Amino acid sequence: MNVTVLIPAYNPNETLLSLVEQLHQAGFGDIVVVDDGSHQASQPVFTRLEQSGQVTLLRHAVNLGKGAALRMGFNHAYIAHQHDRGYLGVITADADGQHLPADIAKIAQSLAENQEALILGVRSFQGQVPFRSRFGNSLTQTVFRFLVGEKITDTQTGLRGVPLALIPIFLRITANRYEYELDMLIQCATTHHPIVQVPIATVYIDDNRSSHFNPIVDSAKIYLVFLRFIGSSLLTALVDNLVFILVLPLWTGFLANADHALAASTALARAASILVNFTINKKYVFRHQEPSAAVFIKFVLLVAVMGVVSFSMIKFMGSYWGFAVIPAKIVAETVLYLVNFATQRTLVFRSQDAH
Repeated sequence: MNVTVLIPAYNPNETLLSLVEQLHQAGFGDIVVVDDGSHQASQPVFTRLEQSGQVTLLRHAVNLGKGAALRMGFNHAYIAHQHDRGYLGVITADADGQHLPADIAKIAQSLAENQEALILGVRSFQGQVPFRSRFGNSLTQTVFRFLVGEKITDTQTGLRGVPLALIPIFLRITANRYEYELDMLIQCATTHHPIVQVPIATVYIDDNRSSHFNPIVDSAKIYLVFLRFIGSSLLTALVDNLVFILVLPLWTGFLANADHALAASTALARAASILVNFTINKKYVFRHQEPSAAVFIKFVLLVAVMGVVSFSMIKFMGSYWGFAVIPAKIVAETVLYLVNFATQRTLVFRSQDAH
């Protein structure tokens, strides 16, 4: 099979040796194992792998995290195969035996059939599933669908097929630990690269005790990825509301008509927050790579529409519900947040030339 099987390993046991042997027997000839700074006790495993001649062994001098190990393996595979005709890409698998060779073969087949898509081996999470795995995936799945707009059955799966075309994109992801895999999904979703989900067996060995995933520390790091989305909006809202609060008294003094003062204050607040929001969202949130001019026009049009809607909502709440201007402003912007985010994600920062 013209793929590379990439296995990041931190303190593995002999299960890794068994997995490599089974993969070799199944016809996988290009197997890369990354020793992510494992302890001395695990070195005999890597020594036996080297002696077997069945793998290419890459090493980190110290533990840098799963993301860093994946990135090292991706870089190695891309350099070695970027000009190989017929080369499909990289299949990532865990070292603890949770991914069966038959399922790895299924991912390889799907990769051959979907050469522009990220392939996910998704578990069903039925039956005897450790609570931390079931709860963690359910929560991440819900938040991911809300923020990114993609329904992913298993956001935390380590069994993935990565086509050659996606490797340069994933090499630019800077996260080093478990959040790297979530960033892979976000990159595909925001650049409109398809994600194909392939059902695989749900395997947990010894209640998943061998996993190096810390449910508290690593979950916090994963959700820091999501905070990029929220942080941008909060900062923009802060700028918008501060400018609005500061200039409203000035416009009220200059303009006799209260509606004109309100409209002018809303417009100025919007103008001040446009550059902040656009810059952060383009570069850090949606990581959009297309030229800025056309995207900025769409962004400004969206801001204009949202401004009109916000103004109308403030007027309505003031006229019919007796809201003061500033509380009405805060309520309106809060309600419009979800609409604004979804529109930016699907219309403004969606790449047009992606497959």
